[in-house]
Amino acid sequence: MVFDPNEAVACANGVADAQPQLHIQGIDFFNPVLWPTLTGAGLAIMQTVPIFIEDFNTPGIISTEGGCVSAFPSAMQYGVETLAADKYVILYSDTGPGLFCYEDTEARMMQQLTDEGAIAQENWIGIPDVSGDPSDNDAVVQQVLEFVDGSDNAWVYLVYKLQTVMRFSHLLHQTDTTVVLSHQGPVVMTQ
Repeated sequence: MVFDPNEAVACANGVADAQPQLHIQGIDFFNPVLWPTLTGAGLAIMQTVPIFIEDFNTPGIISTEGGCVSAFPSAMQYGVETLAADKYVILYSDTGPGLFCYEDTEARMMQQLTDEGAIAQENWIGIPDVSGDPSDNDAVVQQVLEFVDGSDNAWVYLVYKLQTVMRFSHLLHQTDTTVVLSHQGPVVMTQ
């Protein structure tokens, strides 16, 4: 995954120049910037992990999967309504795209659930994490533990690669606090 918009654009230019019969695009935090290059080249494009509105509504792109737009709000709703979480923590990447995704697909759904009376505003929080940098993990885990202190059924939702999820799971396991960790579907109990 590329985190440099210039590298992402260079890659899109390379794909456009190669003129494949079908371009299958996965997750890229710069898709909205890439679509004009790729669609402008006349490529057939399938987006397999749509995360931005542009991934769904750009002419010439087929998005057949739900991506963040459906997976994240569904996870928020599941944690609150089905698991009846009394405290809900959303860990998100402290990057521009991570903040956009958090605000658009996670915090927005939690606010809707709050407005509907399913969870109180003070019982959920978003906590940013420096993506790919383990140096802040202890501080992030401490924030989580302070927020869920006294909870009977806390839920922590992470949208990270498995390695980061395992790191957080290990750190939380070293405490005597029980929380449910979810990584886009699979749920792991830890204490």
